[in-house]
Amino acid sequence: MMKRSARSDIMRYAVIALYLLVALFPIYWLVTLSVRDLKDILSIPPNIFPESFTLMNFQDVVLGRGVAEKDIAGAENTLPFLANSLIVGVFSTAICMVVGTLAAYGLVKGKPRIMNPTAFGILAIRMIPPIILITPLFIILKSIRMLDSRVALAVIYSAFNIPFAVWMMRGFFMDVPLELEDAAVIDGCGPMGAFIRVVLPVVKPGLAATAVFVFLQAWNEFLFAVILTRTPASQTLPVAASFFVREGMSQRGINIGAIAVVGTIAVVPMIIFVSLVQKWLVRGLTFGAVKG
Repeated sequence: MMKRSARSDIMRYAVIALYLLVALFPIYWLVTLSVRDLKDILSIPPNIFPESFTLMNFQDVVLGRGVAEKDIAGAENTLPFLANSLIVGVFSTAICMVVGTLAAYGLVKGKPRIMNPTAFGILAIRMIPPIILITPLFIILKSIRMLDSRVALAVIYSAFNIPFAVWMMRGFFMDVPLELEDAAVIDGCGPMGAFIRVVLPVVKPGLAATAVFVFLQAWNEFLFAVILTRTPASQTLPVAASFFVREGMSQRGINIGAIAVVGTIAVVPMIIFVSLVQKWLVRGLTFGAVKG
């Protein structure tokens, strides 16, 4: 008979395989939709495996075919939208990490009776529904001539994501032993020197995990991008995907293949980014889990 440990291993691997199947199937479906022709996409029942492969959908996206001229006017192709998403996402993440890390460290080192209410006040900013701020932000940006600006988008994304970064980094800083900083001070480091040379290296996994989540939120944001930008000079990739939906609905149905291409392109930078910080990401998500 099979040993109990062997049966347990088989069950464990079966559960892991089932989870991976459920988690990875949407990505597989997205990628395969991007290389199918329209007949294969609309087949009923749907084909799990593509019957044929085509690059026509990629040509539609790269050349901007299938969208209204008013939507993509000024751009020879849809690749500038990808560049805008990268620029806005990177700058927003950088701002959030610098401000959020310093603020979180200050909240941990300050007096609890003052810093705890302050921390909840920062979190309250994140609870504000973004939709109610669209009109005031539109009016403000228009008055200072900052509409259709990547800088404005990066600042707005940062304002909404800094509270998230503060609270996430606050948890990591709270798990850093006080003895490490005391030892650094004894060795001659000042407060900032201890922070840079001792504390930051310890919470490096937390920095990676926070940066991934902040970048994800900026990368996927649609509401502010679609309202506060008007031309390809500043519009992001989620906005480009909506062009194929709007034009398709009015004429020849939703261009599912082109939308799948945009989705595939949007996934690639995130896979690369997560791969680069993978070593610290897993440690960051479990940082302090076995404390005590």
